[in-house]
Amino acid sequence: MSACPGCAGTRCEPLFAVKGHPYVACPTCGSARLDPTPIDTAGQLYSDRYFVGGEDRGGYVDYDADARLHRRNAAARLRFLGAAIRPDRPADAVDVGCASGYVLDVYRDAGLRPHGVDVSAWARERAVARGHDVHATLADALAAAPDLALVSFFQVLEHLPDPDAAVAEAAAALPAGGVLAVETWDRLSRIARLSGARWQQANPPSVLHLFTRTGLEKLADRHGLRVAKLSVTSKLVSPALVIGVVAHRLGRLGNPLLKGVQAAGLGRLAIPYKLGDLVTMAAVKR
Repeated sequence: MSACPGCAGTRCEPLFAVKGHPYVACPTCGSARLDPTPIDTAGQLYSDRYFVGGEDRGGYVDYDADARLHRRNAAARLRFLGAAIRPDRPADAVDVGCASGYVLDVYRDAGLRPHGVDVSAWARERAVARGHDVHATLADALAAAPDLALVSFFQVLEHLPDPDAAVAEAAAALPAGGVLAVETWDRLSRIARLSGARWQQANPPSVLHLFTRTGLEKLADRHGLRVAKLSVTSKLVSPALVIGVVAHRLGRLGNPLLKGVQAAGLGRLAIPYKLGDLVTMAAVKR
């Protein structure tokens, strides 16, 4: 039995199953996880099919087609961090799960030296082609960032087989005053509780963990981090992404909806996602 990545508790209770994948919940902090954790198939799951035409596996219809929205969301995340990230000299920032590197673009524009991490060879190739320093492992990215100020996990912690180990590694590398940022989904948000197994973020085998605010706070505290900000946030999404999520849930029944959106050329529209289940945390190294 795996331990809770939030509070490290080992007790768990059955929660629900999605497409044959059982989630269990921690009675201490409420965070949930798949148990058993699927055999690590990240190299296969996060291939090009996850980023393009990936609605059949919970991925993106066309990740790079939403580049404008990715950059706007990244800029909003940096504004959320606020005064926590105001280096008085050049500093390094590592973004874990960087995909094609749009967060790295915003870090660079803000005067930070960006470094990316992604398990997907497809994503790394695109980020590198756009001029970024990107690695396959967090250890390699941290080694390339001697003046580390920030490590970010934006909508990636829930996908990692061992998020506790990843946060521990990042926290150990941060100096006092350095910031660890996390954006993820709150399992105890109102929409998540009302939806149960139908909640769109309970999306195996890609989503392995469903955190709570309490779980995030305990995770940060266990690794020497003080939570400076933790609040509900929002983001911009495209119609294609929304329909892609629906298509993944409906299977073949969702394909006509997806094709209709693509044919209508609605990709440039920006829909505010404000369902109250997205949370962002900024934690400072003690």
